[in-house]
Parts: sequence; structure tokens; C-alpha cells
Amino acid sequence: MKIRQREGQSLDAIKNEVRTLTGDVLEKRVAGSLEPALVTRADQAAMREANGSEPATWRRVGVADGIELHVRADSSAATEDAVVAMREAVRAALGRFART
Repeated sequence: MKIRQREGQSLDAIKNEVRTLTGDVLEKRVAGSLEPALVTRADQAAMREANGSEPATWRRVGVADGIELHVRADSSAATEDAVVAMREAVRAALGRFART
């Protein structure tokens, strides 16, 4: 929902849209929105860590009881917006599986 708000959608429009979409479609939208942040600089950062040139610092983000996301602090995916979107996508997926 936060992603759609940043795109200029009203909360009412987002709620109406979400009611009509399946979990798979929602997941694809979130993944598409996050893709640029997840792939940018990922290869260079992985190479630095593999070469031992820089120690990795990880951010732990609680999602639900017993579930955490781990995001490397120097990743472009470590922005607050990206982390919130990832956390909410995982929560939505968990909710979808809990209903079945």
C-alpha cells in the first residue's frame, strides 16, 4: 500500500484495488516495484564481501513471530521505503497462506 501511496494513489483507490487482486498479482507488483532497489549494486557488494575487503553489516527487521528479514546495510534495498515494502509483502504472503 505504501508503494501505491508514493505513486499518488488515494487510500480508497488502493483499498478497492487490493480487494480485487489475487495474492499472486500483488506479489508480482511488489516484486516489480522492488526490483530496481534489489539489483542495483548487488553484484559489487557481494564481490566486496566475498573478497573480505569490507565486513558486512546487516539490518534485522522483524516481520512476524519467528520471522525476520536480513538486509545488508550497504545495499540499495536497505532504504526505509524498500524495507517497509519488503516487510509488508512478506506479511501479505503470510496472511494469504494463513487463510488457506
